[in-house]
Amino acid sequence: MESPIVAVCVRTLAAAQRLLDVARRCGFKKPTITGVRGKIMVSIVDNKHVELPISIIPPPPDRPDLPQDPALVLADEQYITRVVEVSNVKLLRSRERMELLRRGVLALL
Repeated sequence: MESPIVAVCVRTLAAAQRLLDVARRCGFKKPTITGVRGKIMVSIVDNKHVELPISIIPPPPDRPDLPQDPALVLADEQYITRVVEVSNVKLLRSRERMELLRRGVLALL
């Protein structure tokens, strides 16, 4: 599951700070302000993500230089089912934070 990334170019440092405050109130942990070629950018990244190996896939046959081991499944069906359940909860929470952010930004306008 990939985390959403929002990048916003703002006109003033005060506007960037207001957006940063909204993002923090919405549950985003580390929004940042950066300067890029004289422009002020606010980056908002949701740090809730899931990364874990489920299987090891062998390389394609056209790569004889790599070991051609068979695929190795690292997780059973029960584990994968649980990972999907947890991931779905994280995805819903991420969507809720994005909706809160959208409403917060609209309130700034």
